[in-house]
Amino acid sequence: MAVIRSSEYTEFELMGNHMLGLATLSRGAKEVAVWRGRTEPGAKTPLHYHDHEEVIVILSGSGKVKVEEDEVAVSSGDVAIVPPHVRHELSADEGGEGIDAIAVLLAGTKTYLPDGQELDLPWAA
Repeated sequence: MAVIRSSEYTEFELMGNHMLGLATLSRGAKEVAVWRGRTEPGAKTPLHYHDHEEVIVILSGSGKVKVEEDEVAVSSGDVAIVPPHVRHELSADEGGEGIDAIAVLLAGTKTYLPDGQELDLPWAA
């Protein structure tokens, strides 16, 4: 069993998104990856997709999840399930508190930009 202390996390910032790799391959997770992200008010994640399903749990705040051309409002307690190979982004409402969310994916999931370029996400290692 592995226990990771909160003091051991490194926060990474990407375009107004503050990311932590809570459970990753390098931290001993073999099957599931868990990330925590805080999106600043008015910020959004880059449009991207994964080679496996992603489950996003909104812990607090409000905004929108855009999946392909559909955009759905989300707030605290909502869960978005994004199928593999589907372009999506999460945006936090302007003037709000931002969004705090947990993402759960298969360990080792790869992330890509819409043009197919693989992203090297340091919190995912």
